[in-house]
Amino acid sequence: MLLDEFGGNFVAAFAAYNAGATAVRQVDPMEIAIPPFTETENYVRQVLLRWAELRARNPDASPVRRLAFPGQVNFAAAGVSLALWGLFALWAVVKGRRTGHLDALV
Repeated sequence: MLLDEFGGNFVAAFAAYNAGATAVRQVDPMEIAIPPFTETENYVRQVLLRWAELRARNPDASPVRRLAFPGQVNFAAAGVSLALWGLFALWAVVKGRRTGHLDALV
């Protein structure tokens, strides 16, 4: 449901699951769709890291394949992984600018 609401954006869906869809919709559209709540930022980071760990163990496994309606996501699992890592890197840069340092991942 959250994937549909946020157009297949996994980061926004994860953040909405934790902080609520209203909080995600209130984030500036020029930023990553993670509300500036420490708990939500940590939650999304942990989900993405865990996802990457699981993908590294079994590259053929994909949460995209497990969706109730496979047509919900219009891109391949490799594209999803690449997009998530790109969004994660962009989020880290934005978070670093917000806090005044770039060591947001530590």
